Amino acid sequence: MGSVKALDVVLPISHPQLGCPDARYVYRDSYGKPLVAVFRYEAGAKAPNGAKSQKKEFRPYDVVRGEWKAPEVRPLYRLDALACTPGPVVLVEGEKCSDVLNDLGVLATTAFGGCNGVAKTDLSPLKGRDVVIWPDADEAGEKYLHALGVNLQAVGVSSLLHIPHEAMHDALIGMTGDPFTELPKGWDAADAVQAGANKTDITTLLKEAVPYVSKPPQNMTPGKPLDLFAAPPPYIAHEWQKPDLSVLNPRTKPPELPLCLFGPFWSKWIAGKAEGCGAPVDYVAASVLAASSVLIGNSYRIMPWQGWSEPAFLWLALVGNPSSGKSPAMDPVVSLLRKIESEKRAETDEQAGQYESDVLAANHVRRQWEKDVENAVKEGYPAPKMPDGAREPDKPQAPRLMVADTTPEALARLLVNQPKGLLVQRDELAAWIGNFNRYAGGQGGDRAFWLEAFGARSFTIDRARNGGESVTIPYMGASIIGGIQPDRLCSLLMSGDDDGLTARFLYVWPVALPPMRPKAVMGDAEAYEAFKWLDGLSLQQQVEGGLKPGVVMLSNAAADVFQDWRVQHVKDEPEGALSSWWGKMPGMVLRLALVLEMLHAARFSRVIPHEMSKVIVEGAIELVDAYFKPMARRCYGDASLPQAEKGAATLAKWIKANRPGRVNVREMYRTVKLAGLDRPEKVRDALYVLEEADWVRPLNQATGGRKKGDWEVNPALL
Repeated sequence: MGSVKALDVVLPISHPQLGCPDARYVYRDSYGKPLVAVFRYEAGAKAPNGAKSQKKEFRPYDVVRGEWKAPEVRPLYRLDALACTPGPVVLVEGEKCSDVLNDLGVLATTAFGGCNGVAKTDLSPLKGRDVVIWPDADEAGEKYLHALGVNLQAVGVSSLLHIPHEAMHDALIGMTGDPFTELPKGWDAADAVQAGANKTDITTLLKEAVPYVSKPPQNMTPGKPLDLFAAPPPYIAHEWQKPDLSVLNPRTKPPELPLCLFGPFWSKWIAGKAEGCGAPVDYVAASVLAASSVLIGNSYRIMPWQGWSEPAFLWLALVGNPSSGKSPAMDPVVSLLRKIESEKRAETDEQAGQYESDVLAANHVRRQWEKDVENAVKEGYPAPKMPDGAREPDKPQAPRLMVADTTPEALARLLVNQPKGLLVQRDELAAWIGNFNRYAGGQGGDRAFWLEAFGARSFTIDRARNGGESVTIPYMGASIIGGIQPDRLCSLLMSGDDDGLTARFLYVWPVALPPMRPKAVMGDAEAYEAFKWLDGLSLQQQVEGGLKPGVVMLSNAAADVFQDWRVQHVKDEPEGALSSWWGKMPGMVLRLALVLEMLHAARFSRVIPHEMSKVIVEGAIELVDAYFKPMARRCYGDASLPQAEKGAATLAKWIKANRPGRVNVREMYRTVKLAGLDRPEKVRDALYVLEEADWVRPLNQATGGRKKGDWEVNPALL
């Protein structure tokens, strides 16, 4: 890699989609300040989502603008060394070649992006210097040579030489001692050093350099001399390369859900329900996790060791475009909760008649007591105490498991009578978040309330609308599940200050499925009975009064596994917004372990475990590592993709569908009007990204009907 200085700490260590690079090269100005970082990923490199790249990839990061994008004007590599080192300069192809030559004491630089990047590179630091071009020994190297040659002549270098393939071949024969050795395709300076070349060998090879003779552009008018000192248009400097089709979908692929971790029954039931509603299994599995977490609720907590406990409550965000199956996937699970609610409500209705009788009886006792008090006052005797029977009984409350559109005050009153907790279920989480502080004058109290609800701790609300009364919830807990579109995820959850709300969600964003007809219908009887058993779990009565959750401890073996994972988990912590979410995962592993254990017990043993087994904890860890971590990277990285990359994907899809020979900036934002490309700068930024991918290149305003802002489309796409 290039030399590392203290200023590198401001640079990212990984790409949001591709992860940690095989190499990172820092381009600096003449004073050593970082300008651009280039991340290199070798073919076959494994991304965080498990996918392997099919070819070598490079990702530029503009340090000045703080975005994953190459700047419009690119610097030469090792400008700080060029500024303080006189003498000839070797221009190689690639940062790796530059580094190995500089390590030998040979001043070398490069322009990133190969021949496609030459026209965008500021070559002015080489004006008046002696330059030797050492291209790779292949067709791309030949293009790089001529792209550099024309542009360097325009800059005004003192002399310009290049190393021909014959000289490279002779040098390789001298290194190997084999007169029959062939010059490998793509042989470069790094290969020479790897073959054993030292500074003397390199210096000898450089002496074999010959004067560069420019290669005239194909469209040059016959008989008309070429002005080598006129800056050539970018399309002269290189030929078309194969377009990179990955720009059509810049999002990383989602991980596969390890459904087997739910056990044989729940795996089959989830898969069957997913097939029945035509939705990904991920959405149905997330709904099962949310529903079972609230059915367990505050009845039990999990403790890895004394001093740390976690409730079962889970928050899940189903991410996807409209009609991707989010709401249909929730319906089978929600319908079971509604059925349980309905049965409980029927029991409450039976109690309603007795309640009315008890109220009448209490009123009768109260009237008699009031008369006794009146008589005592008249006779001068102490007033009798109000008997217990004179107090009006509490009205039976209809039991609830779920709420939808609710304010913190309303939820607090419900939780007073629902000590296990409630499920907030919304088809659109955007509407739920959009209502924050709608009834509180915009004071920010709603977000604070929900942050507290995640921890299921004691909470008191003092509000005037409560009639001056304080509402205290011993264990305020709620699970949340709902759908949200990718763009809304970015604007509502992942923008602004990080207050921890985003970090409390587990994200599920699978690939949408095509419409299919189910082959079989999955019944609900066994799942319903399991949910009923979970709903029957209750808080424990304390000797001193009040209720408290039961506790499930980790076994010693499970605690050891959990602690070992925590140590590695901290080491792998990413930078940026994802770090806050990452910090919540140890607690999330415990919550998932409790839910998975209880789901298993609900279907089979119907016995509360006193210790959490090692197998269950390992399963929860696998669910987080193999699924929720890659999914969070997908949501955090893709929902907040730079606008230029989103616009490039939109424009690329339009080009692929319409196959235009040229694209004009003005026409795109004024006539075509694609989503997100409503301003000229947005269109240009998208075109710059597509230029990097060899989809388009700018055309100069000249003859032939070209208009200002014209971009030529790669003929391979037509």
